Amino acid sequence: MKDAPSAMFVVDLPKEHIAVAEARRLGIPVVAIADTNSDPELIEYPIPGNDDAIRSIKLFSNLVADSFIEGAKEYQATLRTQTDKASDMEQEQKDAAPAQARGRGPKPAGKGAPAAVPEKKESSGPTVVKANKARKLVAAGLAEKIEIEAELEEGSKVETTEE
Repeated sequence: MKDAPSAMFVVDLPKEHIAVAEARRLGIPVVAIADTNSDPELIEYPIPGNDDAIRSIKLFSNLVADSFIEGAKEYQATLRTQTDKASDMEQEQKDAAPAQARGRGPKPAGKGAPAAVPEKKESSGPTVVKANKARKLVAAGLAEKIEIEAELEEGSKVETTEE
């Protein structure tokens, strides 16, 4: 990482107590799921919830990821409104030139061929990937192995009946 993160999201406060203490010392705000076995006063933004259940972890993680993606889009839109059209076109040409040299970018339009549109960059920050339903979650923490297997089996039954 080049810089310190702007915020940190934690699922299990007691397990990640060292990371939370380090974030507090560095002044990094912490967003975390606060269960009954954790102290919510240690963090800036507690989310009351169960940090042991797979479904709960999946719900909160997806909501945080979706919020990040939405915020990144709004940030990019704000940046575009602050720049002028000429600098946008100049930047797109700079971005497309190295890709064309490697043979991966949009090809110049030939006779009768439609002009290729360069791809837009969504965000300059880290990429957040949202897992699809086909993947199984692997749980780590306080949940028992039997409970995890039961939830995975139940989830696979629900997934197959929905399709």
